[in-house]
Amino acid sequence: MTYAFANGYRIVTPYIHKAMLRVQPEWHGKPLQDYIGHFHFHPPVKIDSGRLLVSGEKATPARILKQSDIISYTFHFHEPEVLSDPVNVIDITDDLVAVNKPASIPVHPVSSFRKNTVLKILEHDRPHLFDELGGERLRTLHRLDRPVSGVLIFGRNKKSATLFTEGLKSRAIKKEYVAKVKGIFPLGVIKLDQCLNRQSQFPLRYQADEKGKEAITLFERVSINEEEDYSIVSCQPVTGVTHQIRAHLQYLGYPIVNDIKYGGHSEKSLPVLPKIDYTQVTDAQTYFDWCENCQLGRRDTSHYPIEDLVTFSIYLHAMRYALCCSGWAWSFCAPPPKWLNENEVEKIFYKMNFKDRDYADNNININNNNNNNF
Repeated sequence: MTYAFANGYRIVTPYIHKAMLRVQPEWHGKPLQDYIGHFHFHPPVKIDSGRLLVSGEKATPARILKQSDIISYTFHFHEPEVLSDPVNVIDITDDLVAVNKPASIPVHPVSSFRKNTVLKILEHDRPHLFDELGGERLRTLHRLDRPVSGVLIFGRNKKSATLFTEGLKSRAIKKEYVAKVKGIFPLGVIKLDQCLNRQSQFPLRYQADEKGKEAITLFERVSINEEEDYSIVSCQPVTGVTHQIRAHLQYLGYPIVNDIKYGGHSEKSLPVLPKIDYTQVTDAQTYFDWCENCQLGRRDTSHYPIEDLVTFSIYLHAMRYALCCSGWAWSFCAPPPKWLNENEVEKIFYKMNFKDRDYADNNININNNNNNNF
């Protein structure tokens, strides 16, 4: 695996990938073309290309499937681009590794991302880190949305993973984010206790719904810019529902400035999905005439939601994660995001330092038995 860099993006050199699927009972006795059409594969699966096999054999569209048939399809994989910002390590302890996650990069392999993920980039860019860890496999303890930046923590062992999970469930882990929102946010601490659920028409978005998951967030204004009509807001999610801060800010009427999925608007400060000449950033062995993406010079994005095409990053940054409990205490703070000016940075750090006293005053024992043995 190799990476290339162009126009401010990190690009994975296109590579051959084989997808393998086992036919489930409900598809027994049905034709292959119905199976392929139902799942809307992308890149599109061409049955007659010779690169699709059913249980090791070339197949026709009319091939009748049997339960437990193995469908394999070889294709040239073009991963989505991510921003070229490095994944910097904040700190390493005996139990945890904290990094500053750049916006645009998913935490782990998901959907169209396999190599352009925080874990894979760390393995590639910081091989000595894994040597220092003695070959340990880092455990994903929590997640940040792909366009969100900031503190991301991995576990080095089973105990730390267990305690971290307990800390989240008991709400002993304190999380502090900073956001840039539209409008002049009111003074004082606002506690929003509003359940969230997936939108029926847009299942990748969340909205207020009393039948949804419990979601509690504390908001506090840090500074305002009346001329440009925006506010910097400290956000402390007490619970951990997907898109919680983003959906809650939209619910309050102060969406994140550039979060178009939740009421913001697109800012064109970065080039969007540039046409990349792969002959300049990779060798000729990565080009295949039968690959539609190679012919385009970039990925085919015609099937992508518009917000995924323009939203590489949003103005939401995980500034700090901290835990103060008997037997296990830690605090990780990320550098401030570039979209904060010096005055805003000074104010957010002042507010965070003030809240340190709150952490010290709320020393919580999340698990006496485990902590005594840690």
